[in-house]
Amino acid sequence: MKKIITLLSLVLCLNINAQTNVSGGIYSNTTWSLSGSPYIVTDTVVVFPGVTLTIQPGVTVKFNTGIQIELRQAALDAMGTKTDSITFTSNSSLTAGSWDEINLNGGTMTDKFNYCVFKYASSAISDNRGSIGDTLIIKNSTFNFNTSGLFGQGTGIGVIDSCHFRYNTNGTSSNYGGSINYCDFSYNSSVGFGCDGFNTLNNCTITHNPTGMSGMHGSTVYNCIIKYNQSGITMTNGVRIKNSTIDSNTVVGISMGASADVDSIVNCQIKYNEVGLNDFNNGSWPNYISMNDIESNSTGIHLQTTLDDIFCNKICNNTTYDLQYTGTSNVSVTNNYWCTPDSAATRAVIYDGYDNASYGLVKFMPMDSICYLTTGIEKFTNSNEQITIYPNPNNGSFVIEPNPSLTLAQGKGTLMQMYDVNGKLVLSQPINGKTSIDASSLNEGVYNISLQSNEGVVNKRVVIVK
Repeated sequence: MKKIITLLSLVLCLNINAQTNVSGGIYSNTTWSLSGSPYIVTDTVVVFPGVTLTIQPGVTVKFNTGIQIELRQAALDAMGTKTDSITFTSNSSLTAGSWDEINLNGGTMTDKFNYCVFKYASSAISDNRGSIGDTLIIKNSTFNFNTSGLFGQGTGIGVIDSCHFRYNTNGTSSNYGGSINYCDFSYNSSVGFGCDGFNTLNNCTITHNPTGMSGMHGSTVYNCIIKYNQSGITMTNGVRIKNSTIDSNTVVGISMGASADVDSIVNCQIKYNEVGLNDFNNGSWPNYISMNDIESNSTGIHLQTTLDDIFCNKICNNTTYDLQYTGTSNVSVTNNYWCTPDSAATRAVIYDGYDNASYGLVKFMPMDSICYLTTGIEKFTNSNEQITIYPNPNNGSFVIEPNPSLTLAQGKGTLMQMYDVNGKLVLSQPINGKTSIDASSLNEGVYNISLQSNEGVVNKRVVIVK
């Protein structure tokens, strides 16, 4: 009996320490099961076209130095659970770049990862697909101690949701074309989120990186927190940032450089940074900075260009300057709110040619006390209720509704005229009571609406944001 128990114990120990060495081609649908774990990838594994490799919950996959799994127009289904995750890690040194990558190489199949852990890779997932039919889904997964968590040039669709990118060199460095939701990019040693593609970031947190976000092209950032980095966001082409908090970054909150497309910053809180916004756009397109709360930075805005449109912002209570201008031509930043109606007090917090003759002068009059929109307030308001405009701000499509008590000239109908901030007439349209207006062809900006009533001209301001 004693011998049988000893033998059984030996068998159990052998099962606990079992491992499966894998390399070479996978030519038919294959499952890596928990009973064969850990799987040691001793040489490159290639999953051939049309084939699916399934990895069961609880499995650990270890890679020898420099080794990868290539999904060659194939699919990987790695669906762990909350209590039984799947781990991809090194079989050698526990340093970033010890193993190569999971290489998504072409095809129109779906690659799925859920509750996975990726550690010590060069690029944990490298998306090298080129087809718009590709789908990549990554949920509830953690990328730690990799050179890049997600990397590649893929143009596929899909979603990355509820993932953590921490302690990598770069959290991501990818052209991934889908949406990234509720993810955390923190404590990466170079860049938290880097993208030269077309990403949409929703409700993400990007903190404690040297650079929070960098190299973006065509990205849209909604409802995100970019905080406690050295540089929060460095922007390039066609980036939209809305409803986000850029807070307590030690060098700069947002840096906007040369652009071949329109960048915009709308309805954001930009606070407690060394420089809130560094704007040195010398590209061919104007950027739009509107309805932001730019407060309590050392310098609110460092402006070096005359190209961009800065309007409807609250800019005040910055400790050194609300606006520092270091361009050589004169520049206009009218229709902003400086927290005071006193033009002399506003002039005192603007640095320009009056302080250093090397620079141009800043035109900030007229100032505005009702145009700016503080973060979190969705509807633009105006004390002039003779005309109701909604939604306001809008994307160029809105409804104008005169107050029933207002008697319009010419009886029941009249002409609505719309002017830009320079007084140029940009749109005329007859209205008869409540009327839909299509101004979608106009650029982002602040416009004045004028109606002729029997009591005189009635004006109201509308803001277009795209």
